[in-house]
This record gives sequence, C-alpha cells and structure tokens, in this order.
Amino acid sequence: MIAHCWQLFLNIKFIGGFTVKNCIDMPIFHRGICAENVTNTPLSDTRKAATAVFLVRFLEQKTFSEWRIYMYYIGVDLGTSAVKLLLMEADGSIKNIVSKEYPLSFPNPGWSEQSPDDWWNAVVEGIKELTNGFEASQVAGISFGGQMHGLVILDQDDNVIRPAILWNDGRTTKETNYLNDVIGKDKLSQYTANIAFAGFTAPKILWVKENEPENFAKIAKIMLPKIISPIK
Repeated sequence: MIAHCWQLFLNIKFIGGFTVKNCIDMPIFHRGICAENVTNTPLSDTRKAATAVFLVRFLEQKTFSEWRIYMYYIGVDLGTSAVKLLLMEADGSIKNIVSKEYPLSFPNPGWSEQSPDDWWNAVVEGIKELTNGFEASQVAGISFGGQMHGLVILDQDDNVIRPAILWNDGRTTKETNYLNDVIGKDKLSQYTANIAFAGFTAPKILWVKENEPENFAKIAKIMLPKIISPIK
C-alpha cells in the first residue's frame, strides 16, 4: 500500500546532513510529488533519506500538513536612519516586517555620525519583535546588508573607539584631494579600480590620523557598518 499509494518526494531540499538518523527529525520543504513508484526507483542517499522521513511520518499516521515544519529566514538591512528586518519562509512568502529607527548626529556642519551601539541595540530588539509569535528555533539563516563606506574603528578588545563616520559625511575634502592629486587617480584606479571620494572610507581613515591621533593609535580593526552589526 505504501509503495502503491504514496509516492517518493523527489524534489525535497534538506538542511543539514543526509543520514537517515539525522533526517528523521529534519525540517524539509515540499517541492512536488514524483510520479515514480518508490519500489521501482533507484535511490540515491538523498532519496533514501527522504523515503525514511516519509515512511516514519506515514507510520505515525500524520498528514503532510501536520508534520511539515517551516523554516524561516531573516533579512537585516542596516540603513542610515533605521534598520529594516524581514522574516520570510523558504518559498519567499513574507511573514513579518519590522523597522527600528536610531538617531543621526551632526557634530559640525557637513559631518554625519552614528553610534554602532545604536545599530546593535536596534537589531537585537528588532529581531525579538520580528520573531514574536514564531518558532525562533526554526530560523535557518540570517543575512545582513546595509549602508556602505562608513568608518567603524575598533581597539584590540573589539570596543568601538569613536562614533562611526558615515557615507554622507563631508569632512574629508582635504584627504580626498591628497589621495587623488598626490597619490594620483591613476595609481588609485590601478589598485582599487576607483578614485577617492569624500564619502569613501580611506579619506576618513586619513582624517582620523591627522585630527584624532589618540584614536588612530588605538585602531586594531577597521570595519563597515553592515559588518560590525552581525559580529558585535
């Protein structure tokens, strides 16, 4: 009856290993039902594992809707004014969206800074709100993206040395001109495939070296905003 009435799920995506022991409790996604009979199909290790999962669930007399376990994925977009978070299923269906704002600082005309601690706190609180009402243990992955070119500097203990200088900060005209005119645009293009702009990270590093030498001396790591957030 099993071989005749129930077909092998050929198009199943597994998360993790393919051993029968692991697969019995492994979340899986239904991608369609094969027309081939399980007894007449040469089985790869993957398909054997799929068959084992299927038979275990069948023998437990559970329907597909009862034992199907959803996996969730979280997207984090660290923007300039807020972090946007999205919770979705593997098929792309969106389950929840959350946005958390944080302040911008303008210490001087043309300057633009933010505290990396504000990013981190917003991400943590946002994920809590995003997953509220969902099974957090079923989150299979988190992806980070966001604003570029901001300068985040850390000391040897991974502490943030100063507020991040953002992509839209305009204080580095002098440093940008030095890179383009003294180092030279041709040399910059040769090594970086680009010339210097005020919003880029390299001029900001030079600015810190010249204007905040005590902070520059502490630098152990230089990072971008969307990299510091997931590893903090």
